[in-house]
Amino acid sequence: MTRSTTGPNLFIPGAPKCGTSWAAGMLALHPDVFVPHVKEPHLYGSDLTPLRWSRTASAVRDLYGDADGAPALDASVFYLTSQRAAAEIKAACPEARILIMVRHPLRAIESLHAQLVFDRNEDIVDLNEAVRACSDRSEGRRIPRTCTRPEALDYVSVVRFGAQAQRFVREFGEQQVRFVFHQDLVDNRKATQTEILRFFGLDPHKGSEPSTANARREVRSKAMSTVLRSVERSERAKQAVRKALPHQTLWRLRTRLKKLNSRPADHLTLEPTLGAEILDSLSTDIDLLEKLAGRRLDSWRCA
Repeated sequence: MTRSTTGPNLFIPGAPKCGTSWAAGMLALHPDVFVPHVKEPHLYGSDLTPLRWSRTASAVRDLYGDADGAPALDASVFYLTSQRAAAEIKAACPEARILIMVRHPLRAIESLHAQLVFDRNEDIVDLNEAVRACSDRSEGRRIPRTCTRPEALDYVSVVRFGAQAQRFVREFGEQQVRFVFHQDLVDNRKATQTEILRFFGLDPHKGSEPSTANARREVRSKAMSTVLRSVERSERAKQAVRKALPHQTLWRLRTRLKKLNSRPADHLTLEPTLGAEILDSLSTDIDLLEKLAGRRLDSWRCA
């Protein structure tokens, strides 16, 4: 499968904390796929808060200019929450293949909260309090100063997978969209890997499996985290570092430092009553996802 556009043609638009890092890592090990040094460039989704990459043709060339006609991956996990990303991706690459990865909504919320706390995008450490703050966050209140992705703090909206996936199915049709459920990844990782590679038109016999998944982590040193965050937020510091180091080297160094400054985190769970309230509010959305994916999701209707 070759690409007809300068940018990516293989997409994993989400959802966050549903196995996307594992899938991107697996594809990065495949010899026939080009994976840029930035896993989540978020080049599309003009309604999302812009991150480090501008949405321009030059940004696409910077990331994908070395693909040399190979299938190229974009694993920006907040495309799924965007109202515009599906249409913008379709306009840029009508033949794109879309892999949507989802999991039980409550488990996704629990895992996402832990990740946001680790990344300092979330300052409410108590999981249940953070979820109860969703209505405030959706209206722009109680957003941490260090947060670069405010949309992620509206946890319940992030897990409305049915409505989100419907936008991609409408744009690309059922043949170009595939669903992968996290439980399948847990139950039979090798079979799931083969399914993904075949959907993307890749030889499954050439694939390798990454050694680890994106496990739940917490910060070892808040001081070190503050320093890293300060450098990321300072344009003057970023310009100085970029002059000294190639971008790929800088990205790998940042990733390595963040990994060294982390340790396994405890698994926090939602209170049963709050979990039941969330699932009740998602009932219609789960119905929709069942229809789109052609799969019963009875286990999703209980905490």
